[in-house]
Amino acid sequence: MDYSKKRERPKKNRARNWTIMNAVRRGVEAGLKATRGRDQRHIRGAHSACSLVADELKKVGLKHMSEDAVEKIWRASEKSLVVFSDGK
Repeated sequence: MDYSKKRERPKKNRARNWTIMNAVRRGVEAGLKATRGRDQRHIRGAHSACSLVADELKKVGLKHMSEDAVEKIWRASEKSLVVFSDGK
């Protein structure tokens, strides 16, 4: 298996993923939950930051960026973020 191609992909999407992660973070800061349960999707329940970001991405032509795709980017960013604390 050629791993060099696998390593290129994350670099290619780094700016896109950072922008999506930042949009979700802003939604969370505004009081939304980051994600919502699967059952909420099917009954048109309350939106989450990820669902709203996915909706907006579809409006600008990124139809392949589903709510699941945005959640995957958000979860990956949560694992890699370094959280700075003010010591409180």
